[in-house]
Amino acid sequence: MSIEGTKLTLNDLTILGLLLERETGVTGLELEKTIDNRNMRIWTKIGKSSIYFGLKKLEKNNFVSSEAKYYRKNQSKPPIKEKYYKITHEGKNEIEKAIFNILSTHKKIIDPFDIALSFSSWLSPKRKKKAFDLRLKMIKDRKELLQIKFEEFKKPGAYGLDIEGKKDFNPLILKNILIIFSRPLSLVEAEEKWILNNIDDIIQ
Repeated sequence: MSIEGTKLTLNDLTILGLLLERETGVTGLELEKTIDNRNMRIWTKIGKSSIYFGLKKLEKNNFVSSEAKYYRKNQSKPPIKEKYYKITHEGKNEIEKAIFNILSTHKKIIDPFDIALSFSSWLSPKRKKKAFDLRLKMIKDRKELLQIKFEEFKKPGAYGLDIEGKKDFNPLILKNILIIFSRPLSLVEAEEKWILNNIDDIIQ
């Protein structure tokens, strides 16, 4: 599904955003490593195959350009071909529109939890308590994971950016990563607090 007002999907936005950080060019493998190093799959759904499919589609739409480069790992074997991708001027314009459109709007989210909660009186108090105990356990586990990752990324040199130290490294990248992890952390903390404050009324 495309982001409103653009031709980009969320996966496209992720790929173009990473290409913006490396305007000298990056391979699909380097994109995959960066996504893994930053634990980006905690908050976005993008698989390895999605990266290469996305790059191909973005290049077709002139949002990305590519250049083939050759290197040898072993002099006795043929050179290995790698494609380096760069974001184009059109790609920069498109991602700018996508980022602005997403940040400037707030859409209604249909949460299955709210629907189930509205009919929860059909469960016995014992079943409701069990359900919320399980939910609180999942919230606690996710909160602990986010806290660990948040603290890891705050340590100098420990944020797993394979682009650190390179000429085109932007120090604002780390700041954005910390913000990304702090938002879901604040949301799970808010839900945990809401459940604990209302659990007695809910399970009656």
